[in-house]
Amino acid sequence: MPNSKKPHVESKAELQKKVLQLENELASTNAKPKGHKGRTFLTGLLVFITAYLFCTSITAFWLRQTLFDTNTWVKKTSAIMQNSSVQQDIALKTVDTIFKAVNVDQYVAELLPEKAKPLSGTITSSLQSFSNEQVKKLLATSQFQDFWKNANRQAHVALIRTINTANQKSQDSAKSEVVYIQKDQVILNVTPVLDNLKSSLASAGLGFVNNLNTSSLNLTIPLATIQNLPTVLLAVNTINGLAFWLPIITLIFAGLALWSSLNKRKSLMYVGIVTGVLLIVDIVAVNAGGYAFVTNLTSAVPDISTASGQVIYSTITGDLLGYYKAALVLMLLIVLFTYLTGTSVPAAWVRNELTSLLKGEAKSPILQWLGKFATIIIGGMIALTTLLVLFAPFRSAQLVLIVATVVGILSIVLLAIRSLVLKGGK
Repeated sequence: MPNSKKPHVESKAELQKKVLQLENELASTNAKPKGHKGRTFLTGLLVFITAYLFCTSITAFWLRQTLFDTNTWVKKTSAIMQNSSVQQDIALKTVDTIFKAVNVDQYVAELLPEKAKPLSGTITSSLQSFSNEQVKKLLATSQFQDFWKNANRQAHVALIRTINTANQKSQDSAKSEVVYIQKDQVILNVTPVLDNLKSSLASAGLGFVNNLNTSSLNLTIPLATIQNLPTVLLAVNTINGLAFWLPIITLIFAGLALWSSLNKRKSLMYVGIVTGVLLIVDIVAVNAGGYAFVTNLTSAVPDISTASGQVIYSTITGDLLGYYKAALVLMLLIVLFTYLTGTSVPAAWVRNELTSLLKGEAKSPILQWLGKFATIIIGGMIALTTLLVLFAPFRSAQLVLIVATVVGILSIVLLAIRSLVLKGGK
């Protein structure tokens, strides 16, 4: 039988030498390149700039659409005028101005016989209430709403001219419009409204309005007072000019951030996190600004109620909040995706579970539990959604749609897991 060589058994010193060699190789692999601190700082700065520019791009787009797009402007101003609270405020302002200008109390007294003259004050008060109702009804008619849309479409041309030039001449030339800017104020001009309603009011039995010279009246409501408004208008116009370029600049900075990054996946995740935080701050700021706007407006302009102030603010900023929230969802998806593609234990677990699901398996205890109680969970979610629709004081059509969509998607996922669990049991 031939002699076979015995396998070489490494000594303890040789093993220690190999371990040390492997440790050195690992250390050299993980060693951070020279200048990593400066590069990390640069990446962080670029990430923040990218997030800030992204949020600014959303604001600039909203500003461009709201102030500079005529169709959007007409849509928003029409939505404001269609609100019953706003109609009530304008009706009160209009009728109060008419009664003071025409001296309706004297007008009624002259129509009454001598013995009934002491009742003129009561009759005038009833007539004023009746006039308020008539004006409010007329403001809600389709004929007036069509007039309001056309008037605002025409006024928007003068408003844009004011924003573009921000000088006193252009402001004076716009005073005949339903909405115009004068010095530091945004003005709602009710005179064109009254001119449109005069014949209808006379036909309703309020003949004294024919004695009214609207050109001599001050039928205006200041909607907002903004300090240094010409400077603000210049800034608005500048932002409008940058609205097209800001998204492109944002993409450039995002590319630079990833190019300078030592870990591109983490940098992309940090972009999502920082942007998400800034978006949350913006959402809170817009909501908090509503309270300040309404408080300042109602205290400065007694003609406008709190309800009308809230309608004006929410109508103007509703789109902006929608853009912020949609962008926040996008950032959360980016953060979730980049995290799940990482090397952490939770990310690896999720990937393994998703792989099992795609293979038609559901072996995880959590998935087994979800599959077992899927119908109960779905029933609970539907019950909570129903309670939200029926009783929640903060409910809205948008909120109900979002909740219903989320519940529908979760229900489909749960039913799929239940099917896999039942399949595995068989």
